[in-house]
Amino acid sequence: MNEFDELYKLLEKYPVNYSVGNRIKLSATGKRLKSLLLGVRSTVGAYQRKDKTLNPNILQNTITPEGNEIYKHIEKIIHKYHANFEFNQIIINKNSTFLIHKDKGNKNDESLIFTVGEFEGGDIELYHNIDSKPYNILKVKNTPTIFNGKLIYHATQAFTGNRYCVVAYLNKVPLKYIAV
Repeated sequence: MNEFDELYKLLEKYPVNYSVGNRIKLSATGKRLKSLLLGVRSTVGAYQRKDKTLNPNILQNTITPEGNEIYKHIEKIIHKYHANFEFNQIIINKNSTFLIHKDKGNKNDESLIFTVGEFEGGDIELYHNIDSKPYNILKVKNTPTIFNGKLIYHATQAFTGNRYCVVAYLNKVPLKYIAV
């Protein structure tokens, strides 16, 4: 079993069913998206934690044993394929199809993206502008790929099956999470 199959197996055991922010406008289906956010908390949309013992800079799912294990596994994959890529937040989208958009909340231009699972389709389309046809297709299944998600419009192609999309990026908070 390779590292991508191992990650898929881990993700299948952990419930990725949280809705992150008001991202319904990005959903091609109009349904609330299912996501898991790990790493350092962004200042955008920050809320007051009820449990004051938790580090307010670290996302709550990250410090669970399962979340920490998933973060470490993804970190290992990223560093294997792109050793110098910097990130402090990871979002994992389960079975989500995104409309054309840019990642305006990123600090840096670059995002790293890859998908895992048992599915067909689901590649990433790149667009010059919101009204254009795609000019490139990123084949990201089991292939960590760096692209400029902040400046380039992108969307998800239709897919069938069970698909997890992993996106790592540097948010605007000057902190880094160190998995234990």
